[in-house]
Amino acid sequence: MRYWILLLGSACGTMNSARPLDQGQHAVGLTVGGPMIEFPRKSKSYIPLPNAVLEGRSGMAPIKGKNWDINYGINLTAIPFDQIGLHTGASFQLMKQNGNIPAVSVGNRLFLYSNHLSSTTIDDGKAFWACNEIVTTASWKVGHQMVYTGVSQYFDLSQPSATITPFLGAEFFNTGVKNGFVLQFEVRNYALGRNPTFDFLEWNTPFGSGAFGGNLGLTYRFGGAK
Repeated sequence: MRYWILLLGSACGTMNSARPLDQGQHAVGLTVGGPMIEFPRKSKSYIPLPNAVLEGRSGMAPIKGKNWDINYGINLTAIPFDQIGLHTGASFQLMKQNGNIPAVSVGNRLFLYSNHLSSTTIDDGKAFWACNEIVTTASWKVGHQMVYTGVSQYFDLSQPSATITPFLGAEFFNTGVKNGFVLQFEVRNYALGRNPTFDFLEWNTPFGSGAFGGNLGLTYRFGGAK
């Protein structure tokens, strides 16, 4: 039970790491969404968990000519429930796009949750929870759009196990330059091969296992080389 709550709280929508930002470039954005649940239960109506994540990214000095950036954010939805959910990480571009051959990047993101500020939780019930995400992404950019796909692995650091999560997404740029507004849409099937069962809710997936979900994000990019 605790394992799935931690996983799906960490798996809420974040900015994708398909293409690290250029040195000196920054991005700030809001992403909403998460795994699909049946609500009300037995109604056959499904909605995404309403996670909202405020996040930033910053491009760092290239390593051997290859871009990398750092990311950092907070889960806004957790705050009204007396939880603080933070994350930080980095992404690195292994290779650039070459025609139909996609760009490839790898990333790592650490999620940390705490209920220590809760006024309704007894001291013995207060704790930290941590989850680490490792992700590999392939992406193709054409004009003002970019399509990307990849796979993530989430590790509950106290109870690590396989939670392979494939994903597919797209970004839409409002200009032909690197800065400006970017709209992101993404779908994932969290923990493919796992079957979570809770009495108070049911997950929805067309793939027979795991938890299917989606998110929508709006980001603004600025800075970097002129």
